[in-house]
Amino acid sequence: MNKVRTISDAQLQLSEDKQQLRLLISDLVEEVTSADIIALVKDSDYKKFKFNKAGLSEAVQQYEEIKSGVPRHTKRQSVIIAERRDAQLSITFDPEKITAKTKIISAFAGEKITYQQLMDAINKEQITIGISQSAIKQLIEKSALAMPGTAYQIIIAKGIEAVDGCDSQFECLLDAPKEILKTAINLDYGSFDMNNISKLISVQVGEPLMRRSPAFHGHNGMTVTGEIIAHTPGNEYPFNIGNNTAISDSDENILIATAVGTPIISKRGMEVDQLLMINSLNADSGSIKHTGSLIIAGDIRGCKEIIATGDITVIGFIESSKVICGGDLFVTKGILGHPVKGENRLSSEINCKGSLFANFIQYASVNVGYDLNIKHQLLHCYVNCKGYINVKDEDGKKGTIFGGVLSAQKGICTVTLGAPAGIKTTINLVGAYEEFLDNKKRINADLDLHQEKLRTVLSAQRKLADAGHSEKLQLLDERLRLTIKEIKNQLIALTDARKNNYIEIQEYFTNTHVLALKALHNDVTISIGDHIFRSSHSYGASEIRVKSDLLTINPY
Repeated sequence: MNKVRTISDAQLQLSEDKQQLRLLISDLVEEVTSADIIALVKDSDYKKFKFNKAGLSEAVQQYEEIKSGVPRHTKRQSVIIAERRDAQLSITFDPEKITAKTKIISAFAGEKITYQQLMDAINKEQITIGISQSAIKQLIEKSALAMPGTAYQIIIAKGIEAVDGCDSQFECLLDAPKEILKTAINLDYGSFDMNNISKLISVQVGEPLMRRSPAFHGHNGMTVTGEIIAHTPGNEYPFNIGNNTAISDSDENILIATAVGTPIISKRGMEVDQLLMINSLNADSGSIKHTGSLIIAGDIRGCKEIIATGDITVIGFIESSKVICGGDLFVTKGILGHPVKGENRLSSEINCKGSLFANFIQYASVNVGYDLNIKHQLLHCYVNCKGYINVKDEDGKKGTIFGGVLSAQKGICTVTLGAPAGIKTTINLVGAYEEFLDNKKRINADLDLHQEKLRTVLSAQRKLADAGHSEKLQLLDERLRLTIKEIKNQLIALTDARKNNYIEIQEYFTNTHVLALKALHNDVTISIGDHIFRSSHSYGASEIRVKSDLLTINPY
């Protein structure tokens, strides 16, 4: 059964200003709930009014008192249960004032927002840029037709966003010759077509080398209220014109070669090394010194000294020779040597300022300025590498190091380290660690010295303060203050240096490690920092590094 309504619309009354709806409390004994009152209002002419929750609760409470027989001490009055409310308007901005949004909450039986009211609010906020009349009209129309209390928000003005510029961009127009050579070396002792190789790693006169895209300068922005938003302009950079290159006569944004040679990429430019191509070299060839890059179509065997200031590419072997390379050294097969009888040296000596790429190296003294990349074997060599030593193929299944003494600044990665027969192998990864320790001692000594100086000067300043006042004493005090300031600045600089030194040492231990992907055999000695590890038996795949000041060997 439907519940009998205990209140009627005759009890609904408007206030004198017609802004509030009141409910006259009658002496009824039936139960009255908030839902009853709400239903009554929604069925009346006041259904668009906004309900007053506090008033509804008060009305229900008074009816509960009537029902429970609570004595009335005063005459019961009407209670405000709903209100007329005009539509509400607000304007907000994003943090940079690029957009302005207007929100309208539709009226509860009150006045709607008019076009003129919205325009007045826009003017009050000083919005002048990017005003959308269509958005304003759409918002006015939607809010006017909406149910009471419905909120609509829309962007009514858009400013102009600042666009930062972009520096000049430089694009190499050639296939990277060194990447081509690296790929060639990964061919297992394959054959090489000399003509094709020379074409791949050399350029002709007039050949385009690099394209420059001029800087994009960008533009300022503007807020919806008319303030300028500054942008960061792009920087215009010219070509760095290297040796044997020039700007094209037909296009100022193209760099071309002016000589036949090997292209080398530099910052914002290129240069072309003169390219010398030789079939092969042997003991009868004598010494060769070349300014530029060098391609040897065959082997280098028994040569006293081969020097090139650029890259050297050997389409074959280097055997018992001395090679000095100012760039990267590419050996498509391998480097061979032997112990020289009666002398404490090996017959092959390689000095490379860049990186070295080869399939294998045996019995050679090798100095490398960057990384040493060997595909198969590094055997009985003396190596000093300022980068990383990698001895492994692409799949990480082949690659062996044993014998000799290897020194690397960063670390070593190979598949098998050492030999089952226990061939003595020494790895020194101390690198710059000793230099870091020397710096640490020096910085700490300087800190102690300056702290003692500061204590001495502060003591003198205190004694001066007790000595009274005079022009001479005041002048001395000013000098002491300047000295104190200078010492404190030096202490700050030394403290920063100590922090940086600590970071360098931590990064050294983080980055320096030895990785054997398959096996680590006995009689391998590894030095990291002031820690030494000696393998007395064989291990599986292992990683050796220093953690928490302890040298650890862990399965990999």
